[in-house]
Amino acid sequence: MIEATFGYQISSSSSSNISSSLMSILTVTTSSAAKALSNQNHFSVLKWSVRIIGGLLIVIGGIGNTLSALTLSRKKLRAQVTSIYLIALALSDLGNVFFSVLNFYLVRLDPEQNMRLYSNIACKLHIFFTYYFINLSPTLLVAVSVQRYLAIAKHHYSKRHCTVKNAYIVIGIICLLSIFIQLHWGIFYEFILQPVKQSSTLLNHTISYKRVCNISEEHSNYLWFRSNMIGYIQWFFFTLCPFVTMLILNSLILKVIASARRIQQRINQKNQRKKAKQRNMTIMLLSVSCVFILLTAPASTFMAFGHLFRNLHGRNSQSLWTMLSLIYYANTAANFLLYFLTADVFRQELRVMILSLPGCSKLFPEYCQNDRTNATPAVGNGGGGPGLIPPTIVAKTQMTTFPLIDATSSYNNEKLSRTKKSDC
Repeated sequence: MIEATFGYQISSSSSSNISSSLMSILTVTTSSAAKALSNQNHFSVLKWSVRIIGGLLIVIGGIGNTLSALTLSRKKLRAQVTSIYLIALALSDLGNVFFSVLNFYLVRLDPEQNMRLYSNIACKLHIFFTYYFINLSPTLLVAVSVQRYLAIAKHHYSKRHCTVKNAYIVIGIICLLSIFIQLHWGIFYEFILQPVKQSSTLLNHTISYKRVCNISEEHSNYLWFRSNMIGYIQWFFFTLCPFVTMLILNSLILKVIASARRIQQRINQKNQRKKAKQRNMTIMLLSVSCVFILLTAPASTFMAFGHLFRNLHGRNSQSLWTMLSLIYYANTAANFLLYFLTADVFRQELRVMILSLPGCSKLFPEYCQNDRTNATPAVGNGGGGPGLIPPTIVAKTQMTTFPLIDATSSYNNEKLSRTKKSDC
């Protein structure tokens, strides 16, 4: 009787322990499932954000940089030295769109569509041009900031040395130096088949491989340099140095402009127009420099110091890197919008260029007519000068052609008749 009671008590207590343990396991499983579900929703939102934003960046960056290069290449703008640097910057951003943003977008759609995985040559060329254009853009921005400072603060020096010809020479030197600096990417990276998993049976042994564009184990010294040093070097020379240089130069430019406003009343109207045009170009350049620093600094800093994270290759770190990359690549599409919003001359030239395209006169006849009217100065402006209508104008109607005599020609005829009377 005692044994039976004792046995019953044990079984009852053990069953209660089992049920409590089952409840705890069920609770843990439910919480982990909820956490996994929230993570899955988070990553699906991020994936669709990348697809939508990445597609917009490709379209806006491709079309915008093409229009920027074509507009700045027009006769009225390419005479300015700053426009030459901005054309090179637009072409560099266009290369960024094709090599960086497009591949970033394709890999997020399907990892097998990586442009580097087609062949060994594709791997070497793509990795080289990716970092070439990424690092060329800040170098060109520093060069145009230096030129703009010299044009505003050191006018006599810039008039003698900051010419269009010298701008082409400086851009050529920057491009050649960038090739040599970034050449190591194309030398040491190669197309590799990396083993993933192995499976063996009694009859055969199977090894699965995946294609990667990476550094082979033969170059162990460069692999160490790439993993531990190159991030700091890239961040110092292509993020920190451009940031400090552009910050100092832009501050000096603003200081010169502020001091020039105090003596603006002494300047005649012609010089005031020239100063206004320079100020317009300076505002555009300042906006481009500030936006570049704000958009590119977070991703560049993460690239340099990301190895300090505990779980660099975890999903959270990769999600953070994806978001920072989108912010970085937004810079490739931002310059065209900044040019359009801050520069009146750019807007006018862009409008003229678009309306001069074949077929635009039929689609937008009122805009084309307005442009022609604005391009034709009024009669009686006081004579000579480029683009002025001569005193005698021939007006054509449907039936007849007759001369219109303006005030200047009638005054000349009256003066001539008086001279003849006095001679008589």
